[in-house]
Amino acid sequence: MSALLLPLKRFAQQQLDTYRRALSAVRFALVGRNRPKIFVIGLNKTGTTTLAHTLHLHGLRVGNQSTAERLAPEYLSGQWEPILAYCTTAQVFQDFPFSFPETYKQLDKA
Repeated sequence: MSALLLPLKRFAQQQLDTYRRALSAVRFALVGRNRPKIFVIGLNKTGTTTLAHTLHLHGLRVGNQSTAERLAPEYLSGQWEPILAYCTTAQVFQDFPFSFPETYKQLDKA
């Protein structure tokens, strides 16, 4: 294998290991409980979409991201009810508005 491909292969294996560990934690959380909500929170290009896609492939219902993005006016005005109502539509949610400050506090209260 060329010297150039070796670091790429190591990086890909590390990413795969990270996703496997996260998936294992999710499976553990689901055993013997009501299905908890999972919020995949991270900055751009940190793998949030990939992780949400992986969870979808394993049978978890992922919220519609374009619907979530339309909740920007509610987030900006501090109207949490529509965001909380959106959280009833699926089990896994990613990115905006969940990655913004204050959202996790409101979700925790609810």
